[in-house]
Amino acid sequence: MIIVTTHEGLEGVLAEELRTLGIEPTALAPEGRVGTVAIPADVDVAPLSTLRSAIHVRRDRGVWRGPPSLRAIVDLASRADVPELDRAASFAVRCEREEGVGDFQSPDVERAVGATLQGRYGVRVDLAAPEVLVAIDAQASATSLGVQHTRAPLSHRFYPRPYQQRTALKADVAFACLRVAERALGGPPTALLDPFCGSGTILLEAGASHPEVRLYGSDKKPDAALGAAANLEAFGLGSRAHVVTAELDLCARRLGGAQVDAIVTNPPYGVRMGARLDFHQLFARILRLASATLRPEGVVVTLAVHETELARAAAEQGYVHEVALRVRTGSVTPAIVRLRRGGRGTPST
Repeated sequence: MIIVTTHEGLEGVLAEELRTLGIEPTALAPEGRVGTVAIPADVDVAPLSTLRSAIHVRRDRGVWRGPPSLRAIVDLASRADVPELDRAASFAVRCEREEGVGDFQSPDVERAVGATLQGRYGVRVDLAAPEVLVAIDAQASATSLGVQHTRAPLSHRFYPRPYQQRTALKADVAFACLRVAERALGGPPTALLDPFCGSGTILLEAGASHPEVRLYGSDKKPDAALGAAANLEAFGLGSRAHVVTAELDLCARRLGGAQVDAIVTNPPYGVRMGARLDFHQLFARILRLASATLRPEGVVVTLAVHETELARAAAEQGYVHEVALRVRTGSVTPAIVRLRRGGRGTPST
């Protein structure tokens, strides 16, 4: 079978997108392998390169079921049938290991599996430009060996980015947030705001997916706001975008009273930020901004680790909130939360 990978928690988003290509998934997270969707082996892989919720496309060549060890993975490599290596001039091995799994590191697996496959097939190793890329995915419940069709992750959009931040939201996660907003609205937004735009990933993803949407962004850091505007301009979205430098409380004024259908954003939530931020007040400020800029039937979609603080702010501000998805990004699993006006609130000051 063919395996398409994504971030853990986005399997359903990926399955939905596959169906838009006329491909019916055969399993989500097969054998407990999180972040994967299985599709039939005879599917043409070429159209899969357009998937916006995917990371890699692989063809399974063997699976070890159970907690992995280096010995078990080498045994898998010694038994797996990899016909692509029968006619290849070179190959390389790449290993992705779920955090905390096994008593080995990814380079250990790559060396050991590479030596095993080289001994079996007599194909030279070429780490720089291999003809065949063998992928090992080591997870707690199962380890798979496959041939990877994608070299660079599909989530690396390769937008021209004059401005780069040290960290940025993954494009497939941004796409998932936008899909949550679209489902709530019943279609694409006509105008969208990201008040923590950073380098502009959400705005770029929205502009690339929807050629008519008007894009608004803000960031309190001048370098980020100017950089996001430069990135949008470089991608040909400058005429549809308006990005300003502003604190949350001044964002609506700086945007000239613009009204939007959706606020989709990724506010700070990392562990290092926890000691410095009052997350209850942060979410309250986001929702006050929503009250000033959001059309009556609009929606707020935000990533959130501190869900208790978000729920309290939503109740105070008169918003109904619902967790749409949970996605694992690195060492944290933020919720993708959907919020809409509803009920009576007691605005916080």
